[in-house]
Amino acid sequence: METSAVITALMEYLRELNPDMDVSISTQSATDYIPLNNRPAVLIHCSGADFAATESTDAVVQRRTLHFTATVIAPQADALNALDRTRQTLGGIALPGCDRLLWMKSETFIGNNAGFACYALEMASSALFIANQESKDLPLLTIVNYEEIQ
Repeated sequence: METSAVITALMEYLRELNPDMDVSISTQSATDYIPLNNRPAVLIHCSGADFAATESTDAVVQRRTLHFTATVIAPQADALNALDRTRQTLGGIALPGCDRLLWMKSETFIGNNAGFACYALEMASSALFIANQESKDLPLLTIVNYEEIQ
């Protein structure tokens, strides 16, 4: 899973279904951000990943859970509607390289600034991480036998 491809897919999908919102990938502090033209804005960023313990195999294989935040910043009168639309648009979508649909984790009111309300929508998806390594001491596969099972 390429993290940049996943976050770009989130941004493009949200933009496509909500053309009246300004959507961008950003690491800017959401509480300092003022949207242009009084339109709702959504700032998307990757907030980290968790890795499960590796299995006892000859390769490093781990479950990777990738966490994203969509920060919704909108005029106070429209903020909850913008949050609802963002959640409904992104919840359950398939992301490139991920083996689970995007799921929602939490919503948090962050605060107000210059007449805009700010909410953080936490989401996650997962995929397998397989280390790029070669083992020099394993035997090569030379014969494959197929057996029919009825």
